[in-house]
Amino acid sequence: MIRFDVDPTVSVDEIKFGSSRSDVRNRYGECEEFKKNKYSKNTTDDFGDFHVYYTEDDEFEAIEFFPDDSYSIFINGKKLTNNISELKEILPDLEEDCGSYTSVKFSVGFDYNDGCIESILFGCQDYYK
Repeated sequence: MIRFDVDPTVSVDEIKFGSSRSDVRNRYGECEEFKKNKYSKNTTDDFGDFHVYYTEDDEFEAIEFFPDDSYSIFINGKKLTNNISELKEILPDLEEDCGSYTSVKFSVGFDYNDGCIESILFGCQDYYK
């Protein structure tokens, strides 16, 4: 099973937020580049199980996972689960709004539906400010 280790606002695996697009691609391999929507100022990299977002200067600013059973995500050494109470222990400032949760302090946001995380985004410092 593939494991992703996240240190919120700092890094995903050994790739630090602010790293170059080429550093991310060197770590994760082949991807498809696309515009997320018509308002996007830059392209996003699609690596299959996750998308990586970049600033206009091509610096790594966020990563969005679409959790499934083929990989695990660990936040500061604790395995991500679908249990909201456990997530609030890891990210104590989580706030809910219509099925979406955001931790401004840790720059984490996720969509939660029918007891499962549908997507989770980890961003650089102040991503949600």
